[in-house]
Amino acid sequence: SRMAGASAAMSSLRLLSSNGEALLAADLALLRTCLPADCHVQMVYGATETQAGLRFVPRAETPDGAQVAAGRPVPGTQFAILRDDGTPASNGEAGELMIRSRYTVIGEWEDGRCVEGRLRQDGDPASGWRRYAMGDMVRLRQDEAFIVVGRADRQLKLNGHRIEPVEVEAALRSEAAVMDATALPVAGQAGPELVAFVATGPAPPDDLRDRLSAVLMARVPPYMRPRRLHLLACLPLLSGNKVDAHALRALDASMSGHS
Repeated sequence: SRMAGASAAMSSLRLLSSNGEALLAADLALLRTCLPADCHVQMVYGATETQAGLRFVPRAETPDGAQVAAGRPVPGTQFAILRDDGTPASNGEAGELMIRSRYTVIGEWEDGRCVEGRLRQDGDPASGWRRYAMGDMVRLRQDEAFIVVGRADRQLKLNGHRIEPVEVEAALRSEAAVMDATALPVAGQAGPELVAFVATGPAPPDDLRDRLSAVLMARVPPYMRPRRLHLLACLPLLSGNKVDAHALRALDASMSGHS
């Protein structure tokens, strides 16, 4: 129902370009039900500071994770995937993506002047090469396409396990009655807990909670399943349309009786 009329509206579309936010595999599958057969899907991966990757998604490709592979390194760009300790990740292992390129912004604007900020000169300053930590946790497929598995600042470790909230969110969004979902760490009496919030609109199905529990049991390991799951008409947003994590944590505290 969310895509009603989309096929007719996009009947002349020849290129769908995804950039800015990760493209979820579930959203790509939904889009393919209404895109013209000859429409190409282009992935553009980067940040305000630099462009890191570009690729076209083959029509027969089925993503093997929550997100569509974001891109292959663009010409003139070098990269490294680093573990927490700064050493290179092994083949297929997730780590933070570091980009080295001459095609970046020259710095960040701070107090009326341009400073390096998160960009670092690399080698001879005259060469123009700079290093930039993308802030994304990625792994590299055998075809050298990046798969973004989450943000470095969103990764969690609970009870010794590395948690990727995006995987939990993708599982929840796979249920047709779910409009949006987010998963957040919340302080608990015994340590951090993972709590999920699902936007359902004003009239969710009566059995939605049971359906979501079944989805989580089927798609994510036990250590990644949220301690609590809240159904909301909509998720509270900040002025920039980002989820208001502070408001959600306060809501969890009030609904679960935590102080």
